[in-house]
Amino acid sequence: MSISGCIIAGGKSGRFGSDKSLHVFNGKPLVRHVYDAVHPVIDKIFIAANDPEKFAFMGLEVVPDIIPDLGPLGGIYTALETFEL
Repeated sequence: MSISGCIIAGGKSGRFGSDKSLHVFNGKPLVRHVYDAVHPVIDKIFIAANDPEKFAFMGLEVVPDIIPDLGPLGGIYTALETFEL
């Protein structure tokens, strides 16, 4: 059995003040911390976000939200509709 996972990274980061997915903590972007935490147990990982170029350095497939401007719920919906999780 293959397990797929999705990193929801397309938020506006309004309260954070800047793009939190790319915020560097302990020498690497937060999105990389998430990837590093889940990749040992997930076979296929992709990112739900509307800006594929921003995450090109990750080398993962980036899937845009099916329903834009729906926040995290839109990312979850996109993940469920795009891949069998």
